[in-house]
Amino acid sequence: MWLKLSQVRQCDADGSRGSQVEDHLTLRQLQAILKDEYGEGHFHAADMPLLFFQVLLLSLQFEAALEFLSRIDRYHSHAVHFTIALHDARMLILPDSIQAPLLSKDSHDVQFFNVAQRVVRYTRKFASTDPREAVQYFYLLKGIETPQGSSLFTQCLSELVLETREVVLYTW
Repeated sequence: MWLKLSQVRQCDADGSRGSQVEDHLTLRQLQAILKDEYGEGHFHAADMPLLFFQVLLLSLQFEAALEFLSRIDRYHSHAVHFTIALHDARMLILPDSIQAPLLSKDSHDVQFFNVAQRVVRYTRKFASTDPREAVQYFYLLKGIETPQGSSLFTQCLSELVLETREVVLYTW
């Protein structure tokens, strides 16, 4: 991987690579090689999932890395917390709709990661038994809107109050 990273060169403003040296790659080309050409099989992702996750992270494919980690049961919690950290650092590209799949891409192969879906799905496991903890996660959704234009945080909190009937817990 380090050899491939050393071949990465920045594109000019017009998208060209300046001198057309064959052993140079753009970042997008490197990402395609690592994820698509080599892929999970090359990195033995079934046996060493954290290696492939690390390869995706190091090649700045955050959305793909999170989606990959989310598919592995024993790393669901880690995927959520990496999601939170990357989202908080504004390193993730979010889809236009919270109803989008966990990982989607546009016509230019730009990948989007649905943070809202990942967090809401994770909190379903414990929201009814540990509503205080769920509220902490829901708060992370305050800047994300529902299709109706309201705050996803407000919607999740409202549903939690209706489900648990513990209104006193949520008054600040």
